[in-house]
Amino acid sequence: MAASPPILTGVWTLQLRRSEKLGPVLALLGLRGFGTYMAEMMGETLTIVHDAETLACKAASMFSSSEDTLRWGEAGEISFGGERMAAIARWLDAGAVGDSRGPASGITTDAPCVELEVTVSKNRGKMLIRHFLEEDGAVLKRQILMRHTNGKRASSMRVYSKS
Repeated sequence: MAASPPILTGVWTLQLRRSEKLGPVLALLGLRGFGTYMAEMMGETLTIVHDAETLACKAASMFSSSEDTLRWGEAGEISFGGERMAAIARWLDAGAVGDSRGPASGITTDAPCVELEVTVSKNRGKMLIRHFLEEDGAVLKRQILMRHTNGKRASSMRVYSKS
């Protein structure tokens, strides 16, 4: 982890109008139909506590909530789409390649970010969930990149404002 990652601590509210649809990512996870529609239409609040040792996030919407804590650079688990999945949290400098597969993955970051590398359950692939702060610190962008084992890919950029 770099010496000074962006501090994500705060309460963040999803801005649906500024966010991309989540459906393509959810479809690769095997979620379709009404549940996907609801996930795209619901608001979400993230409460993040970020310190030198851990990244903790509570995600709450009208129908569900989850609370996860990861230690930097250590294997753990998070909830996503109603499932528990293996994950690791790390800090990436601009230009770094995330993902444990290294440079061959070809997925670099344009700006410093906090990344969660998630191994999707039932051998469906990997997700990289990257958290970027806008320069003023009032906007959090959460980029979700999904790579399915069948070779298909999907992504979604979710935009949150600090509450």
